[in-house]
Amino acid sequence: MRWTVLLLMLMAGCQAPLERSSETVVVFGSSANIEILGAPAPVAQAALAEIRNEMQALHQQWHAWEPGALMTLNAGLASGGKVPLTPLMRDITERSLAMAAATDGLFDPSVGGLMQMWGFYTNDFPITTGPPNAKQIEAWRESDPSFDDLLLSADGLQSRNPAVRLDFGAIVEGVATEHIVRILRQHGVKHAFIAMGGDLYAIGSDDARPWQADLRDPFNQGGQPLATVDLLDGEALYSSGSYNRYRESPTGTRWPQVVDPRSGLPAMGIVGVNVLHPDPVVADVASIALMVAGESGFASVLDKLGVRCALLLTEHNELMMTAAMAQRVSMHRDPLRLGPLTGTVGPCSEPEPRSH
Repeated sequence: MRWTVLLLMLMAGCQAPLERSSETVVVFGSSANIEILGAPAPVAQAALAEIRNEMQALHQQWHAWEPGALMTLNAGLASGGKVPLTPLMRDITERSLAMAAATDGLFDPSVGGLMQMWGFYTNDFPITTGPPNAKQIEAWRESDPSFDDLLLSADGLQSRNPAVRLDFGAIVEGVATEHIVRILRQHGVKHAFIAMGGDLYAIGSDDARPWQADLRDPFNQGGQPLATVDLLDGEALYSSGSYNRYRESPTGTRWPQVVDPRSGLPAMGIVGVNVLHPDPVVADVASIALMVAGESGFASVLDKLGVRCALLLTEHNELMMTAAMAQRVSMHRDPLRLGPLTGTVGPCSEPEPRSH
């Protein structure tokens, strides 16, 4: 009997690792990598093929500056007419307007003209060309485009302001992640890891262990991460910062590809934001809104969006973090703490009540 038990223990310890399948798709100017674990090869390949086709469709619909459905929509809005919407376009428009209202415009999908003016409509970073001048920025501010100018109805979308140009870049990766997750679950995939650029989503586990993610350190390019976090089933980790897509200022500082719709300038002062949340759309929008809001708006943004787990790092190496996030991360260095931990401890997957 003892030898039987020992043999079973040895067999359990020598089990072959689960089969892995992966696919990398270029979408919205960055790479989306999907890793599937433990699914039979035909199932994994069928899921990945459907994801490929879905990402191509979303790219054609939502890309901000390549010819496609969004460019056609923006041309129609500029002319003042009512533009019919495809189901995909209606979905992202409705969700963008809701998120814009929830963040009091810190996330605003109507700033496409501002993004173009700053030269951010490119895949070549860092940007070294000259920035717009003060007169151009002031002209944009005087035109005052806003999500409030948009009129959404059953038969289409119209704008009261011809300066409105839609750009879904601050929400599109979160929505695309939802599409990928839906496809994987429809194919019965139990374990997978999605890396949409630097944004992550976990399904199941990594061979009985949590999926592990590194939080990039803006002050240690290419080196040790700022922190490490284990991602549980159904959790998204979304990040924004000045370390990847940016333009160089005349003084050598970095202007991130995140603009402040209030000033017409790139969002300055914050070099990195990480948000952990079960909803990838909320995580995506929150990471952008926090870049714009800065440390003074940290708690307010999280409260409005119902986010418990987040941190931000300022350009002066000062760290703000929620108490719930502190429970989840393993820090690899200790930046200066900008005040005490905010919020309450508890799981990231249970948002705090939103204040109104």
